[in-house]
Amino acid sequence: MILNGFRGVAKSTITGIYVAWLLFKDPVNTQIIYVGANQEEAKKFMKFTRGLFEIVPFLQFLIPDVKTGQRDNALSFDVAPAGTRIQPSCKAVGIFGNLTGNRATDIIADDIETSENCDTQIKREHIEYAVTEFRQIVSPLKGSLLFLGTPHTEISIYNKLHEKGIPTRIFPIKFPTEQQMDKYGDKLAPYIANKVQQDPTLIGTSTDPIRFGEEEILKLEAEGRSKFAMQQMIDTTLSDTERYPLKCSDLIVMDLDKEIAPEKVAYGSSPQQIIKDLPCNGIGTDRYYAPIPLPDIKWTPYTYTVMSIDPSGRGQDELAYTILGVQNGYLFLLKQDGLQGGYCEKNLRELASLAKEFKVNKVKIESNFGDGMFTTLLSPVLRRIYPTAIEEVRHNTQKEKRIIDTLEPVLNQHRLVVDKKVIKDDAESVKVYPLEKQQQYSLFYQMTRITKDKNSLNHDDRLDCLAIAVADCLEMLQIDPELELQRKRDEELDAEIERFEMEYGLNSYKDEIGWFDIE
Repeated sequence: MILNGFRGVAKSTITGIYVAWLLFKDPVNTQIIYVGANQEEAKKFMKFTRGLFEIVPFLQFLIPDVKTGQRDNALSFDVAPAGTRIQPSCKAVGIFGNLTGNRATDIIADDIETSENCDTQIKREHIEYAVTEFRQIVSPLKGSLLFLGTPHTEISIYNKLHEKGIPTRIFPIKFPTEQQMDKYGDKLAPYIANKVQQDPTLIGTSTDPIRFGEEEILKLEAEGRSKFAMQQMIDTTLSDTERYPLKCSDLIVMDLDKEIAPEKVAYGSSPQQIIKDLPCNGIGTDRYYAPIPLPDIKWTPYTYTVMSIDPSGRGQDELAYTILGVQNGYLFLLKQDGLQGGYCEKNLRELASLAKEFKVNKVKIESNFGDGMFTTLLSPVLRRIYPTAIEEVRHNTQKEKRIIDTLEPVLNQHRLVVDKKVIKDDAESVKVYPLEKQQQYSLFYQMTRITKDKNSLNHDDRLDCLAIAVADCLEMLQIDPELELQRKRDEELDAEIERFEMEYGLNSYKDEIGWFDIE
């Protein structure tokens, strides 16, 4: 059987208890192999399961008798009633560990598919090959195979196993709609399906409200719609909404300044906020929205500004750059473009001049192409025009997935504010290309057409450059804009009170009269 549960549902914890129950029922004949994503995860599982024997009174008779030579280590143990034999009562291995030569009555594969080991076709084939070994290991008479996990890709190993006839039970984090139930088909857990049939008002509410309330689910959804659909709703048949997760409507668009930014920006999506005088490359009814006007909002200098550069500007690719400012938990896209001509002196001078114009704190360069050659060429030009920090970044994961995983949470939380001029310049800059290819070079076309499929875009230089800049600023987004704004207001008030006291000499009376109200 395949049990697909949402992330955080406690699959591994329940599985550890299940293994202890199997050994409790038939300690003499049960032989279990636990297969994890890697050896470290396997060790964690064994430590938890073996620990149950110590803390649950009626399981203590299973504690291994090491005096008789029974095993009791990090990756395997025997249970006392089983005596000493070749195969341990319970053994844990990683999915790519040595499975050959083992035997088991039960094999439990727990989260063998992870974001790291299934991001390429070759890696997925390695998992499939390892799974074929299970049939050679498990007892042909009464053996059982149990696959526990959360899908990480539309072509998940769990889907392929289901197609081969293994029954599946899906436990999503929310009670599904009728449309979602049609997608699940016979895979939806009867427990969930029956609950919805008995009480349709449950649709859209948490299936585990004690541990995952409405607020917690909203936080998970904010991490990205496609990720939420895949890993929380266990929906691997993504619709266009989830397939193209980056949308113009999640941006906040307004006029920005290169040196100062508003301390607070309020997202709105009402008809009054629709911006009609900008070209929009979004799909269907996707639109740009202006922020909701807020009174008495101060504009203060950016706390940090970064320029990112994707130097793969040869052939039909562009030398793309992005300038991003940070203020109070928001990112402000101040400049974005793609240059032709590769590493020519003119382009190097232009990039250095832009760094000076926007007073950037750091220049971040993707070094995958040319082994750092671009950094070597740009460094002396920067030192001459605008000395600032330079840092290289190298990527070794699938580009499309990395870009979406970086940008989607930021857009879903409406933390990216775009200067109107960036959108206008983006539309103008692509006119140097043939008419039939112009859109492919547009940042906002790339943004709204990227999927997690490899090579889903013909050109992605501008979008990749934006993702590099955003990734550099992610730590600065961990602050709560409201709390940060209140902290600044408190600091300003404290400074004003201190100035008032110093000016009128009141600070010397503090100890005698205590705190006082200034009206």
